Amino acid sequence: MATENESVEQQVLVVAQNLVNAFAGLDQETAERATRAAFIVKGWARVGVPNGDEVVAPTNGAPNQDQSAVAFFSRFEKLKPPENAQLCAAFHYSQHGNHPFSMDEIREIGKDAGLVLPGRVDMTFKQAGKSGRKLFQGAGKGAFKFTSHGEVYTQDRWGVRPGRQPKARRDGK
Repeated sequence: MATENESVEQQVLVVAQNLVNAFAGLDQETAERATRAAFIVKGWARVGVPNGDEVVAPTNGAPNQDQSAVAFFSRFEKLKPPENAQLCAAFHYSQHGNHPFSMDEIREIGKDAGLVLPGRVDMTFKQAGKSGRKLFQGAGKGAFKFTSHGEVYTQDRWGVRPGRQPKARRDGK
């Protein structure tokens, strides 16, 4: 039993050293988010919930929203920042369907997932297109929503279907 524990401790030390080496050029906040995302994916870390309390991510039983986010983002690796922004929009689409989303919502999703997003997320959506067609259209006050072509592309590219969860209203009603 002692050798098994020593083996696990050695593995943890090797992983920790690899993380230190991998994040050598990153600022502390980015390194912490990336480490947290990796630990959440493995089920080793706590997952934050909207009210600020933290709960341990369940490994069995009914999946909750946090677990679905972990499963969703763990399917994709090594994307460029504009693709990460579209991935965040695809996650929003998988939760709420084609409801408009703000840039703050996309940044929040990206931050929670530990993704690197472009500096001007709004310009990424404004310029996004495939086969000569726009993927997003403006929805007023800096918000965007998918065009019909964008919905079809998102379903094919990211493998999502429109969600049906209602969006929480910001005015508390």
